[in-house]
Amino acid sequence: LVKVGGLFGVLEFQSGDEIACRLIDQPSFIQWGRPHVLDTTQGVVLKRIYNKTNTILCHSDNNLYQDFEIPKGDILHIAIVVGTVRLY
Repeated sequence: LVKVGGLFGVLEFQSGDEIACRLIDQPSFIQWGRPHVLDTTQGVVLKRIYNKTNTILCHSDNNLYQDFEIPKGDILHIAIVVGTVRLY
């Protein structure tokens, strides 16, 4: 489980939520458009992702955040979000 903190670009998650993730071993199994956690050379992000030629487009549901691209070579691990625990 990964604890979510701060404001997020994926509106279905709130600060304090815990998300369950599954590491993706095969790039052919990436479910484009679904929320993923990316472990990158610059840190960890939780975004909806889309495939581009040499980059991954990271999309925010929240209009406060602009989309951005990460070079595929800068991505160390990719995990898909498979569940959420929200404590009230």
